[in-house]
Amino acid sequence: MYVNTPDARPRYQDDLTDAHRIVAYDSFTANSGRYEIDGNILKTRAYVAKDTNYMDDWPDNEATFEFTVDGDTMTLKSLTFTATLAQVEVSPDPRDND
Repeated sequence: MYVNTPDARPRYQDDLTDAHRIVAYDSFTANSGRYEIDGNILKTRAYVAKDTNYMDDWPDNEATFEFTVDGDTMTLKSLTFTATLAQVEVSPDPRDND
């Protein structure tokens, strides 16, 4: 799982609109499945995914990434994007929207 925007995700409120729900839902990716590592190559295959089209493509939804690790930071590169992930010792409080 990852949040795919640097912007804060909107908090749910009693009067949450469909537009707010769409922004909150579209701002993260969630997949679960298996992975293989061979050297610096990571291959993933999702059994369960937020995106039902992606999930329905199983077992042909394999994604391949080249990765590097530098301390607490891992960089993933695919044909379409590069993601830099940093390990944090304490998760941010989701109630803080600052």
